[in-house]
Amino acid sequence: MMGHHLQELAWELGKSQQPFLWVVRPDVVRGESAALPEEFLEDSKARGLLQMNYRYSCTKWGIGMEINHDVKRNEVAELVKEMMEGKKGKKMRMKAQEWKKIAEAATDIGRMSYVNIDKFIKKGLRFED
Repeated sequence: MMGHHLQELAWELGKSQQPFLWVVRPDVVRGESAALPEEFLEDSKARGLLQMNYRYSCTKWGIGMEINHDVKRNEVAELVKEMMEGKKGKKMRMKAQEWKKIAEAATDIGRMSYVNIDKFIKKGLRFED
């Protein structure tokens, strides 16, 4: 994906006014022109997240859609509409809710992730042998 494609996608995501998680594969974004516009970053920081893990969000977790590397603005608008109003989008939002519940349950006080991180910190600080 060249810089202008990345910027086209950014502008359409910005215009959508929808919350989003945007996954960009590092191996498809090339060149210095691949930087996102500052206005996009500022405008979307409260409703969007940028994470570099396409494989998990689209393939393993089932909560994302792949966008063609040669994307056009109207295609982005159609994909955003599908994500927010279509059948695929509804399925992905339900899947995201499932993952949210799993993450919340795993990190609650006393749960395995909480206990493991607590042990890790104590061992790291040598409070525990």
